[in-house]
Amino acid sequence: MFGASSEPASVMEFGFMMCDVASMLAFRSVDIRKSLQLEELLAREELEFTVEEEVAKQTIRNWLDKCLKRVRAVRRRLTSSYHHNRFTALFPGPPG
Repeated sequence: MFGASSEPASVMEFGFMMCDVASMLAFRSVDIRKSLQLEELLAREELEFTVEEEVAKQTIRNWLDKCLKRVRAVRRRLTSSYHHNRFTALFPGPPG
């Protein structure tokens, strides 16, 4: 998409890294809103909204990935167990 880069995909996709987010949050704790011009204030609020939205999306993606992995693991166990039981029912082996 953006060519070869040493930065993680999330940085290439969204244009910021976690240190940028941490820096922005630290910056946010200092209330400078009164000294900002309207355009600066709007740009800052838009960036904050974008960051919060992306963090929420990534949290949901991570949760869904975890759920899908659990479902797939259970499905694999059930499928494996079913095939094993089916095979032993068809070919019981020598009486022992």
